[in-house]
Amino acid sequence: MNQQPLPGASNALTMGIISIIGAITCCGPFAIIFSIIGLSSANKAEELYQNHPENYSGYESVRTGRILSYVGM
Repeated sequence: MNQQPLPGASNALTMGIISIIGAITCCGPFAIIFSIIGLSSANKAEELYQNHPENYSGYESVRTGRILSYVGM
């Protein structure tokens, strides 16, 4: 079966990375906003993956994005 990339996984990872960078540099409030967006995207992607795990690949990006979003808060 041909698997497709998990929708929202790359978005969760990107927002997690941006939140870490924002928290380290100077922009604390913006880091929290990006963290919330990353967590929201990760939750949506995880729910989609849990319903049909055989159809999607890239769940590792969701887990990594969630961890980075938590750290960025």
